[in-house]
Amino acid sequence: MTKQEVELLLKKYRLGLCSDEEKKIIEDWYQKEYNASNFLWDKQDKEKFKQLLDSSIFPDIDERNAIKVHRRPVYQYFTAAAAITGLIVGCIFLWRNHNENKKDWNLESQAVRYQNDVDPGKAGATWIINNDKSYTLEGNTDMIKNGSNNLGKQNNNELIIDSAFANRNTSFENTISTGNAQQYKVVLTDGTKIWINAASSIHFKMPFDKNKREIFLSGEAYFEVAHNDEKPFFVISDKDTISVLGTHFNINAYNDEPNYVATLLEGKIKYSTAYIHNSNPYILSPNEQIIRKEHSALIEPTDDAENKTAWKDGFFSFSNDDIHTVMRQLARWYNIQVDYENTNYKEKFYGDLRKDAPLSSILSVLEKSGVKFLIQGTKVTVL
Repeated sequence: MTKQEVELLLKKYRLGLCSDEEKKIIEDWYQKEYNASNFLWDKQDKEKFKQLLDSSIFPDIDERNAIKVHRRPVYQYFTAAAAITGLIVGCIFLWRNHNENKKDWNLESQAVRYQNDVDPGKAGATWIINNDKSYTLEGNTDMIKNGSNNLGKQNNNELIIDSAFANRNTSFENTISTGNAQQYKVVLTDGTKIWINAASSIHFKMPFDKNKREIFLSGEAYFEVAHNDEKPFFVISDKDTISVLGTHFNINAYNDEPNYVATLLEGKIKYSTAYIHNSNPYILSPNEQIIRKEHSALIEPTDDAENKTAWKDGFFSFSNDDIHTVMRQLARWYNIQVDYENTNYKEKFYGDLRKDAPLSSILSVLEKSGVKFLIQGTKVTVL
């Protein structure tokens, strides 16, 4: 085996992702080659493998720290301890709509498919004022200035807009946007906190109008709105509008998603839309979400409202999601293009995965459902 193949198998072994055949391969390699006097690789390679071996195949391995794979007639599920991987929190459930056994890819093909890995996204955004001044937000502790005027401060991956903005006589147009593989937190002058997901943007005037606060959203963001009875807060996404006085909610308004979804965690919000002719406003209570698909909308209760905001806390959260929904999330966070050779997968995905893991780690877990992937630079093919 090549060094790359050995390292990949050792990592899979440690995570409990090896098939029985792969376990035998790596255990045979360990017994016959690693301890052999004619071990051909240099000391640095041997030390790297030793670190993996120490927590992988020595007899005193703590099995509670490995991923457990239980196969049942209808579904599979996985659990992992964060002590080893930091990858999976809780468990991920993979619903199988059929009982067909899919042929495992052999070691060589998997090593080839995973040799071009992709790093996860990170905190970052761009702040443009009056379509003129542009500032790069990278999560450092710099004060952002225009001449001698303080505009805001970056601190712990968030932008705190300077309160002086709220008292100026001149109105400033602001756009804060993230690209793929970016997300950022913004604190407005009224204390409202906004987490902006990847490939999203917010646009607003500063200072706000005297009788309202308006934010125009493209993409996805989570809001914790500061209460103000005299100045309601509006979030406008194309023809969809959420109005509040002070509350916590998430809006997913990506153009490439089939539905507009607003989920309420705390307080109360009112939803209205121009997509539905002569529609009355919808009033949402906590743990409810409004789902609009084209020209119809429906309020639904949800018992996983907090999962809708898992992205801001560093997790992918899947709930009965198909492969296309999953891959759209991965595409935005890892800045990848996704192609499909096979679009007939019927699996549904449940659970949480850490967003700070490299792409190959995420895909290796998803592959337990039978889906296969090929990484080629920034293009991922669903095989």
